[in-house]
Amino acid sequence: MVPGAVVVPSISTPFPFTWLRDSCQCPSCIHPSTRQKLRESSSVPLNVQPSNEPGAVTISNDSKLVVQWDPRSEPDKQPHTSSYSFDFLKRYSNAEDLHSFHRDVDTVKWNAAEVSSSSALYVSYQDLQTPSGLLKSITQLAQYGLLFVTQVPSEKTSDQDCELQNLATIFGEIRETFYGRVWDVKNIKNSKNIAYTNLNLDLHMDLLILQDTKSCIAFETASKGGLRCS
Repeated sequence: MVPGAVVVPSISTPFPFTWLRDSCQCPSCIHPSTRQKLRESSSVPLNVQPSNEPGAVTISNDSKLVVQWDPRSEPDKQPHTSSYSFDFLKRYSNAEDLHSFHRDVDTVKWNAAEVSSSSALYVSYQDLQTPSGLLKSITQLAQYGLLFVTQVPSEKTSDQDCELQNLATIFGEIRETFYGRVWDVKNIKNSKNIAYTNLNLDLHMDLLILQDTKSCIAFETASKGGLRCS
């Protein structure tokens, strides 16, 4: 051990006592079937530490880190033992392993030529309804932040019935704005907002005055092949 942490052989990362206690995998801390936590992280005191008894921190015969916690730091003042497999600890020992475990998608910095070469830049609305098409589209959005959906039905055009809303809810919940749930961007005489003029709008961020800005915006534009949304 080092002050306030445990170092496991073959894993150089120190694991803080607070993190280890909060990450206990036993049935009283993690529900066996849902795998959800049964106690709040805030219930772990900052001064939590293993027991002073000999062998309170050991490596078991099946290669697990076993920690017997000091009862004085437990809410019920009862002894508690946690065990952690080496695979579990290694997963959280560095950002690269955790990134791989979560299968996180790396963002891609691109220019027009590079994004145009992406095979998933365009997806048909029909393909988007399939699991493989949805996965490909979400990955494209996560990597490039840009996706064109073609052949979106355009028969219904009202704010209440337009297909754009159904498309948007495939990716997530639609958030209301002070413009409304959906709205038309058009040139209005004596407009109070530059969005309703015919002036060119270069790349920009919307609604930065809000604490939580939108993560994705869906645009609908007319074209010969139907509708495209990004």
